[in-house]
Amino acid sequence: MVPSLRTKRNNLSLSSFLKRGFFIFILFFLSCAGTAPKKEYAQAKMAILGAEEAGASLYAPLSYNKAQDYLKRSERAFYERLYSEARRLALLAKEKAEEAEESALQKKKTQPDATE
Repeated sequence: MVPSLRTKRNNLSLSSFLKRGFFIFILFFLSCAGTAPKKEYAQAKMAILGAEEAGASLYAPLSYNKAQDYLKRSERAFYERLYSEARRLALLAKEKAEEAEESALQKKKTQPDATE
């Protein structure tokens, strides 16, 4: 009778070991699946703030609004854990914000008397 208990105990520990191993594998796999694009989001946010300070909402509203739209879409993708999509959208937001800032600065030079 003792050997059968020992066999059951070994089977339980093997089953438990396999479950734990599988759980650890899943955690590892999910952690490698993608990391949150926090850096890209922060860079996009800073670029939008820079564009805003340059007057992009007045001088380059199309690019500025597109940058804000990309950033909002990036936030949604982030919260849905679609990290590669969130990263892509954050990079687009940064690009559009920089474009809006540059355009606003150029237009300010040619139209210095415009109201802000």
